[in-house]
Amino acid sequence: MSLPEGKFKVVCARTGLELQEGPESWSLTPAGEPGVKTPDVKTFEFKHIDDGQYTIVNKASDKTAFLREGVLVLEKVEADPANDADALWRIESVEEEFDVLEFFYPSVVVATVEGHAPFDKPRGEGVNGPRQLRAGDAAEGAAPELTGDYDLMDDRGHWRFEPVDELKPGKYHIKSASNPEVALDKTMFLGRLVGNEDAKRFKWRLSPLGNGYYCMFNKATKKSLDGGSEETESGAKPSLARKDVNPRSQQWKVIPHAVDVGMYHICCHANFLALDAGRQGEEGAVTLLKDFSPDEPSHKWEIVPCADGENSCASDAESDEEIEEACA
Repeated sequence: MSLPEGKFKVVCARTGLELQEGPESWSLTPAGEPGVKTPDVKTFEFKHIDDGQYTIVNKASDKTAFLREGVLVLEKVEADPANDADALWRIESVEEEFDVLEFFYPSVVVATVEGHAPFDKPRGEGVNGPRQLRAGDAAEGAAPELTGDYDLMDDRGHWRFEPVDELKPGKYHIKSASNPEVALDKTMFLGRLVGNEDAKRFKWRLSPLGNGYYCMFNKATKKSLDGGSEETESGAKPSLARKDVNPRSQQWKVIPHAVDVGMYHICCHANFLALDAGRQGEEGAVTLLKDFSPDEPSHKWEIVPCADGENSCASDAESDEEIEEACA
């Protein structure tokens, strides 16, 4: 599996033009403004079926993409398209570096897209043969090309898959999913948030680092959440350290929960350990780093923006004074 399951914006790696669905086909359109929500016509859901093959469904139309006799066909279907070979598209990463969290959870991936390309069955020929989706030579407004000449390294066929569910830069409360009245504070304990929403000890500035990773900066201490080195063992307590986003210990993968909207898992890049709030989310409970399991209730957090107006400036500044200057 080269691409984690999820919703993505699909961008031509050579030109930066973005894939958009129209009534009958896909076309290439200019990139949207940074920080603006990706429109549904540019949002595609990829579901892994088997052996690196995926179904592709557009969020706006709910239509599935099929490759039929060498032509892209978009259809809204009632039955699960997983059993239709025309609906299966092979996504092949062009990058060799392996990262556990990036491999399984929404991250930016550069890959090729090819239809009618199973590994375990004979491939068709002629109009029923494999077709690679390319756009490197296509102009704005044009449709991408389907070609029978597959080439993994030809950048005309390279697509950048960008997750669309990432959090915007800003200040957040990180609440226990088991007990939303408590939240992570500067001491790494769960404190009572209700009635203390303005307290800086509960406020965390999340700054995107790319690929779903964030720096998590506490407003009271002016320090960043640190998960320790790759040797850190399950059961250790996270700490706060002077902000430095270069070491993986301060890079946190924020993974959307597979079912519950607004809920997330938070894992340290250095060791893949997850923030654990305890199953009851009791006030005063210590937050620990534990071996990550997406089905573990104590690894689920609700990440909620602070009060309206607090996130109007997405500066990475390390003090309120610096933020005020940046916003001026």
